[in-house]
Amino acid sequence: KLLNKIETHRYYWKASGYINEDLDKPLGSPIGLISTALATLLPPLFIAYEDKTSYLFAMIILSIISFIMFIISLPGSREDEELIKCAQEFAQQSEKRTSFLHALKKTTQYKNFLAYLVAYLAFHSLTTIMIASLPYIVPFILNLKSEYESVISAGLLIGQLLGIPVMFLIMKRYGHKKLFLFGIIWAVISLFPLIFLNDLIGISVNIAIVGFGVSSLYLGNQLIFSDCIDEIVVDTEKREEGVFLGIRTFVVRLSVIVQAVTFTLVSLISGFDPEVGTDPDLAGFWGLKIQFAAVPLFIMLIAGIIFWKLYDLTPEKVRDNKAKLVELNL
Repeated sequence: KLLNKIETHRYYWKASGYINEDLDKPLGSPIGLISTALATLLPPLFIAYEDKTSYLFAMIILSIISFIMFIISLPGSREDEELIKCAQEFAQQSEKRTSFLHALKKTTQYKNFLAYLVAYLAFHSLTTIMIASLPYIVPFILNLKSEYESVISAGLLIGQLLGIPVMFLIMKRYGHKKLFLFGIIWAVISLFPLIFLNDLIGISVNIAIVGFGVSSLYLGNQLIFSDCIDEIVVDTEKREEGVFLGIRTFVVRLSVIVQAVTFTLVSLISGFDPEVGTDPDLAGFWGLKIQFAAVPLFIMLIAGIIFWKLYDLTPEKVRDNKAKLVELNL
């Protein structure tokens, strides 16, 4: 029975794209990176800043692509009878479900999971702010058309894809914690020059450098989350991954709020108004630069300090927790 559970666990990882059974390497990260990058690369090809209807056309194109990919993914989403039975048995064993608010409060008791959530929020805030800033950086800083957003996004994609194999080697040698810390430190250092760059090539190359390092965060995300969940399960002797997945999703949504607050504050403080021409004054110019690079840098710096101070799941502790899970038959 225990072997079946282990095999089922591995099945989920394989089905979700995180493990290639033949190569024993993570595939979820590059697949996720490519999907995210395409969602950023394609819209500017159909959008003209001065034509509002072009946004509708881009939306239709992406909707069609998304629908086609959804249809293609259906066979892989179907659960077999063994998995359904396993899920039903698990549901019967869970006599009392933990409410979301109770679980949210409970996260403060687990400093490692809390540190992970802070770093996860910072990472998604960085991504959301920088991608949402491109429609302002390209016309107002670079004085270029919308198509050039794709050039910058392509730099990010190339950097991330090149980074994945390197980060995988770092993960194998130094463990999940150091992999995640490496990505945070890399982001802080590589974002600094971006504040002062004002040309397309310079920004694109710098974005590629940023992407190379933060690929470790894409790769390490699920690994760190799994280590935190193992620790919680060992402590509570209950499997409630769904609740904590919900909390993580909630944190991702918070990054959108962080982005909205950032844009609002920058607009109010710098006086930047996108409706007034394409040549902002000095305050508006630097407001956009701070929004694009300095704010994500500051967010990652704070998150990095918190993660470094709180997170203490070393490879040894992770192995101990996995051994305890086997003993508990969980």
